[in-house]
Parts: sequence; C-alpha cells; structure tokens
Amino acid sequence: MNTREIPRRLEMRRKELRMSKKMVAERAGMSLPTVNRVLSGNEKRLSITSVDAIAKALGVVVRFGAEVGIDEVGSAFEFRKKQATEKAQRLMGMLQATMGLEAQAISGSKLDQMVQETACELLAGPPSRLWG
Repeated sequence: MNTREIPRRLEMRRKELRMSKKMVAERAGMSLPTVNRVLSGNEKRLSITSVDAIAKALGVVVRFGAEVGIDEVGSAFEFRKKQATEKAQRLMGMLQATMGLEAQAISGSKLDQMVQETACELLAGPPSRLWG
C-alpha cells in the first residue's frame, strides 16, 4: 500500500462503521473541514498526526515506514459493538445512580441484562444514536 491509499482506506472504514464525518472529527479532536480534506484525499500535505488521530477515532492503526498499511484493531462490527456496550454502560450507570438515590437500585444481574439490551438497541438503531 502507498500513502495515497490511506485516505481511501480510512474513508472505507468510516463507512463500514456508519460514522458521520462530524463524529470522526469530534472523536479525533479535529475540525470537520480537515477531516473532509483528509478522507477525500484532497489534503495536499497529509500529516502523520492528523492521519493517526482519524485512524484512532475509527479503531485502526496506520503503519508508516518501509511498509505502509492500515491494521484493524478489530472488525468494524467488533468496534461498533464495543462502542455500543460502553455507551450502554454509561447510560445504565446514570440510571443506576439515579435509582440508588431513590433507594431503588437495580441488582447486578438485572443491570448487566439491561446493558446488553441497550447495546443491542444502539447497534440496531440509527448511527447517530450509537456514535452521538
């Protein structure tokens, strides 16, 4: 692979994840115009820092050097599932904290079940719910 293919491969990964460019920009800590230029291949001087930040946001690692390439840390599905589970845990944690204040906390096994159900709903729903 040559460095000109990196933007195309990152864009393919973004589409596999069903992640908006806006969300990539937020997760990478970059401006949307910069992300647009990089992913479209229109960035005249690709910076390793920008490519690395976008790659991390998409759950991949870019190799530079004698052999340039992109390595998936996990499949797109695994990355989406991890995101869904983490978001579901945050949501259920907030619910558990609120209910705990009212002395109505949920048991650990019920909470785990609710996390899994919420994660499945996030995966099945619109991408904005998963990544937003």
